[in-house]
Amino acid sequence: MGAGLFIFPFALMTLFLLLDRALARVPGTVPRRAVAFLAALVALSSVVVQWRRLHMPASQLFTNEIGVLRAELPAIEAVYVDGFSVIPFFTHHQDWEWRSMGRAADGRLRLIRFGKEERSFVVINDLTRWNPAGGDGPCRTRSRCAARSGWA
Repeated sequence: MGAGLFIFPFALMTLFLLLDRALARVPGTVPRRAVAFLAALVALSSVVVQWRRLHMPASQLFTNEIGVLRAELPAIEAVYVDGFSVIPFFTHHQDWEWRSMGRAADGRLRLIRFGKEERSFVVINDLTRWNPAGGDGPCRTRSRCAARSGWA
């Protein structure tokens, strides 16, 4: 697929160059416009057919993981998110209220009070990691998050 992405623009330019050369050899303005119109019609119909085949996911990314988190919301005090996880976390909770609580003393962690209606907890956003080390998943209590990040 990678080579195809590289070659596609050149193939498309070659196709249009050949079409342009063919149109230049057609005598008269009206026949040229008719051939150009037919070529545009073929291209448009191809786009319509391909658009109907295009598969667009109905749900946002990480829907299952956010569902697990929401099921545990009453029991959690804090959620640790790295640089990557804060993006899908926000997309699923953009209608919630986000209030900055500042940063930890060393500046590595951003603390955000996060809530909607009577539910609230702290989001601990690690600014130094793109993914959590060891892949051990989110921590759900302040003490576990503090122990993992070295923040107290």
